[in-house]
Amino acid sequence: MKKLSICLMFTLCALTSVHTRADIHIIVHTSNQVDMSQAYIKRIFLGKVAHFPGGKPAIPVNIQAGTDLRKTFERIILNKSDAQVRSYWAKRIFTGKGIPPKEVNLLDLLTLIASDPRFIGYTNEAADLGPEVRVSGQY
Repeated sequence: MKKLSICLMFTLCALTSVHTRADIHIIVHTSNQVDMSQAYIKRIFLGKVAHFPGGKPAIPVNIQAGTDLRKTFERIILNKSDAQVRSYWAKRIFTGKGIPPKEVNLLDLLTLIASDPRFIGYTNEAADLGPEVRVSGQY
């Protein structure tokens, strides 16, 4: 029985460590070499700041609503549920304090970021980003 308990503990630890790996990769243009904290990225995507550290303009771009990637981003980076994000933006729009980031599919996101260093987005994979897109952070 004791061996079974130890085996279950190791299995549980292994599953937990796999689950805690980085699920979100923040992506930017390769010319954008600034480092950002998770809190700063959150502020960009919630429309509270409109620039990267250092002052260059930042334009956040979201993946389409309802996708698993978007839900994971909102949970990990924004620390909000889909409903909380929609409510947040409804209030911001109503009060004239901002509009939510543009929504695109992943291929269009990569194209946007590769074409302009002002864009910032996210993916769940770091592979096949192209030569003009780099991972800025993993969460």
